[in-house]
Amino acid sequence: MNVQPKFSWWEKEGLNRPADFAVVGAGITGLSAAYFLKLHNPKARVLVLEKGARPEGATVRSAGFACFGSASELLLDVESMGADEAFGLAGQRYRGLQMLREIHGDMALEYEACGGFEVFFGDEKGKAEEIRDQLEHVNRQLNERGEIDGVVFSELERHETEALGFKDLHMAIKNKFEGGLQPQKLWNSLLVKCLGLGVEYRSGVEVKQVESGRLLGLDFELPCRKILVANNAFAHAWLPEQVKAARAQVWVSEVLARPFAEGTFHHKEGYNYFRGHAGRLILGGGRHIALEEETTFSTENSEQIKQYLMGELLPKLFRNNPPKMVESWAGTMGIGISKKPRIGLWKPGVWTAIRMGGMGIALGTLAGKMGADLMVEN
Repeated sequence: MNVQPKFSWWEKEGLNRPADFAVVGAGITGLSAAYFLKLHNPKARVLVLEKGARPEGATVRSAGFACFGSASELLLDVESMGADEAFGLAGQRYRGLQMLREIHGDMALEYEACGGFEVFFGDEKGKAEEIRDQLEHVNRQLNERGEIDGVVFSELERHETEALGFKDLHMAIKNKFEGGLQPQKLWNSLLVKCLGLGVEYRSGVEVKQVESGRLLGLDFELPCRKILVANNAFAHAWLPEQVKAARAQVWVSEVLARPFAEGTFHHKEGYNYFRGHAGRLILGGGRHIALEEETTFSTENSEQIKQYLMGELLPKLFRNNPPKMVESWAGTMGIGISKKPRIGLWKPGVWTAIRMGGMGIALGTLAGKMGADLMVEN
């Protein structure tokens, strides 16, 4: 049984001393908010609290996709959210990625501007044709409502599709703005930038209660002038009707005999995803076959999802025998009844920046800035 040790007098002194701004959660959104708060308020005491030794959500446990949604996923969002919100949200993801790259630089992130691809196999021809017929409309809406310049989605030529090397691949749609990165290096860069500005970071500190003007834990009571809840799915403890957990499972292969196709890849409205990295295959997803069961904070892998990915998807990615998968993990995303993040006032003096909908790498930087701006302006 894990029992949090009592804080020393020195630790409690720091946790009980009033903060101008306190941020709950040290993932991409939380650290980004702290970065912007301290950047524009250098004399303020900005404190970030993280319950684990490091973030326990999707920040460092994702597959490293810097994406803002495949064409079929965006069209699905239009059905549930309406065109304005769906394409506007895609625009926010795009701007969030640009902001992320500008702050950190591609080298620090190991960012690869490799483009993203949505793939349709031989048994998905009907769906492929349906999406192909709407590509011009999707691109136009992204230009007009998402404020993204240029053609975002385009169908690959037949020879380009065949060159990907997948078995029985019918069609592939490229998103030229997408890329991949190394999540741990992203978090490292964020933390270093925050500490360099004078942000105070406390790990191993679990907030049990959020009140206007203070945060309460097992062994501390922190007075805070303003608070931002930015722990994504873990805010479920306080806002169960607004956000819930969704497990994202990931596997990594042995070293491949030959390089995997360059790019980040999406399948089944984005529920499945895979990419080559460091000579291996990263493969994840499958949540759509067990949506209710995957609403969990568990970071263990499930046999049902494993059997689906290894038995149905993995064999399609190689013309010969697929590689052996040698490592796996899971991360926790924050989802809700809407894919739109919940960024706004919760109670007097307390704001939220949660519910990233599985797009935290794309949205986190912008969401953190939006949360920070609200705290400063109100």
